[in-house]
Amino acid sequence: MNYKIFKCKRCNHEWPSKQERPRVCPKCKSPYWDKERKNAPNKAFNKYLKGEPLSDSEKRSLDEYGDDNCGLLPVRQFEKLLETPT
Repeated sequence: MNYKIFKCKRCNHEWPSKQERPRVCPKCKSPYWDKERKNAPNKAFNKYLKGEPLSDSEKRSLDEYGDDNCGLLPVRQFEKLLETPT
């Protein structure tokens, strides 16, 4: 029997399967196991903390989520982050 190894891009679980393309991840049950999340705010934070430049869409995603998800950054740093050119 031929098994393929698949990896979930949501929870990083790896599993063998006989199917051509499994319907869901067996661990997190996500039907989007083979697709990356789009512009998650934490990815923008990680890029900012590494000193990498942010795209306009990443800056907007941080701005849309407001203080609930931006509590890690002081207000002045967050404002500066939104003003920096890419």
